[in-house]
Amino acid sequence: MLIEVTDAQKLVSPAYDDSSTEAQIAAGFFARHRRLHEAAFGGHAGGGSGSSRRDGYEISTDRARLDVDVVHGFLRTAYWSRGIPLETVKRAIAHSLCFGLYAPGGKQVGFARVVTDEAVIAYIGDVFVLSEHRGRRLGIWLFETVLSNADLQALRRVELATADAHELYARFGFRAFRHPERQLVIERSAEELYRD
Repeated sequence: MLIEVTDAQKLVSPAYDDSSTEAQIAAGFFARHRRLHEAAFGGHAGGGSGSSRRDGYEISTDRARLDVDVVHGFLRTAYWSRGIPLETVKRAIAHSLCFGLYAPGGKQVGFARVVTDEAVIAYIGDVFVLSEHRGRRLGIWLFETVLSNADLQALRRVELATADAHELYARFGFRAFRHPERQLVIERSAEELYRD
């Protein structure tokens, strides 16, 4: 199921009710995380690489630091991309805004990527933290860092898909599409695309 957050809807729809609880949650979230991003990355980090540190861990948008084998190793077994070829992962990374999560010592232990035009829409995907590093709220920190990126502010729509984390993403302002009858998609299963 795709879910969306549309904080900027009030800019494009005169009928948008910005006094609604949903709108207030989303607006508050984006304002708070914009400030966090500016503090962590020293202002606008768009287009370049930035990093943020916490408890010895680091999140970086430097694509050159990514360990593609770690990313591919996780994604090829994930329910949403089972069997994905290494070359497909490399191409996805090359055309995305990427966030690597690194443990003390520099080993990559998490990842997230965003496909966006940096003006209107973004899709967040492939978010993960390796199992041995879970339970430290690193995934929440990673997701907050993604959403607070300067290039993702003032977008009309930010989307993601999840099978099992609806409650988690709802805390960030995400919800099911308000008008699912208006949403269309061409979708192919990982099994269909990545057969051996």
